Amino acid sequence: MKKGGLLILFTGTLITTTGEVHTTEFNQSGAILSGSLGMRFREVIPDSGKSSFHRAYTGEVMARNHIWMPWFGNWKGRLLSSWENKENGRETENQILSGAAEVNLFHLSKFPFSAFVDVKDSRIDDSEQLEPGREERLTRLGLRQSYSPELGGMNATLNLFHDDRKDLLTGDTEKSTRGIVSGYMHRGSHRITTLMVANDRSRSLVTDRHKDWQSDLTHSYNPMSNFSLITSLGVSGSDTEDILGESESSQKRVATNLMWRATTLPVTLRSDIYFKSLDTSSASNIDKEENETRGNLSLTYLPYDRWRIRGRLGVLVRSGDVDEERYIQSITTDYTSKVSPLGAFTYGYGIGTGFSNEINTDDEDEWIGQASFSHNLNRTWQYDWFGPIGASFTFGQDLSYENSSLEEDLGTLVNRISYSLSSIGEDRSTNLNLVLYDSRNSGRNDFVTQNVSVNAIHNQRLSRYSDFGITYNVNFTKQRGDNSTVDDDDFFDVDKQFRNDDTEYSSLEVFFHSNRLFKVRNLRFASRLRASSRSLYLDDMDEDHGSEYFWENRIDYTIGKLDIDFRTTWVERPSVENGGTKTITLNVRRLF
Repeated sequence: MKKGGLLILFTGTLITTTGEVHTTEFNQSGAILSGSLGMRFREVIPDSGKSSFHRAYTGEVMARNHIWMPWFGNWKGRLLSSWENKENGRETENQILSGAAEVNLFHLSKFPFSAFVDVKDSRIDDSEQLEPGREERLTRLGLRQSYSPELGGMNATLNLFHDDRKDLLTGDTEKSTRGIVSGYMHRGSHRITTLMVANDRSRSLVTDRHKDWQSDLTHSYNPMSNFSLITSLGVSGSDTEDILGESESSQKRVATNLMWRATTLPVTLRSDIYFKSLDTSSASNIDKEENETRGNLSLTYLPYDRWRIRGRLGVLVRSGDVDEERYIQSITTDYTSKVSPLGAFTYGYGIGTGFSNEINTDDEDEWIGQASFSHNLNRTWQYDWFGPIGASFTFGQDLSYENSSLEEDLGTLVNRISYSLSSIGEDRSTNLNLVLYDSRNSGRNDFVTQNVSVNAIHNQRLSRYSDFGITYNVNFTKQRGDNSTVDDDDFFDVDKQFRNDDTEYSSLEVFFHSNRLFKVRNLRFASRLRASSRSLYLDDMDEDHGSEYFWENRIDYTIGKLDIDFRTTWVERPSVENGGTKTITLNVRRLF
């Protein structure tokens, strides 16, 4: 029998049976059962090579019930039995079993427990957990145990997951196990939180196994609103085995953060200390040992309205393979003006000055002086053309100058222009955003950055049941200069210097939805067209690496307990040889 004749015959059989079962659930021995019969036809047509035709017939049974008593627990399960046939130069047939099961115990108590197993197969299942275009089978197991006392203020949770993913074409398997323990305890002004994570991942066809783990413990102390002390401890490690050999790494971390705000003076004190110890080793004999300690102490004072004075002391100490000590003292002052009317616009500005001293281990002290000025000019409009329309315009400049005792002076000028337009009506919405950015340095390699971005979105409701939308994005960035630091002892590092770089990107997306196509109840249609390119005007896509066309159409129709789903997908990557694929899929499912 031809494919079309088989499709019509099977569809007619399913439609004929719609009147035979009048309930979606029935109770047998206390279990509530439901299910479905379905079929799928899929044809994949690549730009080159032979097309493949896939068909599958599936029976699905679902059941759920409580265990002993409703308060004790419940369970649910799903079983799919499928016959699959594929024609791609040669014909193959497979019997496929997949499904899922879940058990919940004491789900209404303070220590609920749940466990599940889920088996998915890409030949019959549509799931985000399965990679598109691959034939694979995924088995996932998991359990969860939680504890919360009746008095509250405490919680502990354990999660374990295991994934077994198998490539049905190559036979390669990837196994991963993940464990997560989390919890918290809250007593008065004290709160303790903990998180422990462990992962183990391996593959069968290649030498690749990776283990990593992490543990963090945090204590927060908030005796009053103007004082807080947070202390955290953390350890982590990893163990990797691949074709390059084995490598190990471990890290220990300690951090504290203190904040105090005076009640009678506009003074805020902040302090933080951070310590890290890192050890790595590998088969290539590239071992590394590094200890790092950072400390900062800052005091902020607000002498007058809109004025701020801030002093800071900082220290950085590294030991191990790298020995370094750095001490920083700085003081800054800044002022932010009120936003004032200026004709039809509003205007505001800010100024700042700063001075810092940095002492390094090489006994070369660096004195740095900074000054900055920024201002913004804004205006908003309200129109009533075809409806309420709002527009806003902002122009801003940032000017800064830095004088250093060791390096050349640095001056930076940043120009910012933005324009936005928005219109919201009963059946439509439109948004347009335009941003222009220009940054120029004088000194320090004279670096220049220019950026233009445009984002336009329009959504239109055509009727009670249909709407469409369009989104357009353009982004262009141009960079000139050399902002890299080259190691004088590394001759080859000169190739890493940044010179010129232009980046262009544009995309266009259009969609249409109808929940009652041709005024037919339960007949739904959706279409989505997307084009993206590394060029500015969506041109030269045949030569543009990374460009893509994507067009998807979908029709869903429900007749009583019969669901019909028809989809077409077209993907084209012009810059890649034979990078296009067309897919046609028909799903028919009869519920009972």
